[in-house]
Amino acid sequence: MFNSKRKLVKRKLIGVGLTAVLVLVGATHATSALASITGLTYNNAAAQSVSSAAAPWVVFPTDTSTTLVASGAFAVTGFTAPVPTVTCGVVTLNTGAAITPNGSTTITMASVAGLGEGMTAARTRIPANDTVASINLATPSITLAAATSGGSIAGGSAITFTFPCFQKFFSINNRGSLSASSFQIGQTVTSTNGNNIILQSCSGGTWNETTGVCSSGAVNMLTTTGTAPNGFVTPTLTVTSLGTQRIRALSTQSARTTTINIVLNSSSQGYTPTTSNL
Repeated sequence: MFNSKRKLVKRKLIGVGLTAVLVLVGATHATSALASITGLTYNNAAAQSVSSAAAPWVVFPTDTSTTLVASGAFAVTGFTAPVPTVTCGVVTLNTGAAITPNGSTTITMASVAGLGEGMTAARTRIPANDTVASINLATPSITLAAATSGGSIAGGSAITFTFPCFQKFFSINNRGSLSASSFQIGQTVTSTNGNNIILQSCSGGTWNETTGVCSSGAVNMLTTTGTAPNGFVTPTLTVTSLGTQRIRALSTQSARTTTINIVLNSSSQGYTPTTSNL
């Protein structure tokens, strides 16, 4: 009987020991979970709540600086009128075979490297402001929107192509209580051959959104040029608490769209987020 009692006590002690081990394991997992929260990366693909300015940060792209509702991923559209003060690029290339007879819209080229649809083509016998309608990489050749006139074009003739620029502006707003200096910005661009969109800030000044002039003259590129989903890069840009930065999207082609996302890593901002930010 004495032995039976000893066995019963032993079983109880083992049970208490197992419970203590389980509690310890649970506490360890909880600690790991809390540690991972402090390093979370917040992706603005999902809309954020902007219920008060007390939250550590809320950084998001919108159409205007007065927009107080986070939009998540934001589409920038409406690239229509060329920017009068900016040329996005110039390239001079030679023709291949002679262009004859008069009145051709297709021109064979020695190379089409660096060309994009929508570029302006300039030389004798090409109408003023004629543009590249399409590019054939295999031939190689280009098709112009308007036909040549006034005679043939000799093989090996130089043609100057100019990229126009089309601009749209949007805002990066910070409705949080801390300045954001280490967020990342990325874009997904819809474009055709040879075209891209770049994002720019006007450092220390303001944009004239009609002429495209930055008042300080310090225009900074925020991302690499985009022709496809190009990941996220960290811009040299700070958006202060309850502040905004006006950004220009500069496109080499009209009627394009770029979708903007913002990512912010909480640990690099020097604070631990609370559950209200999750």
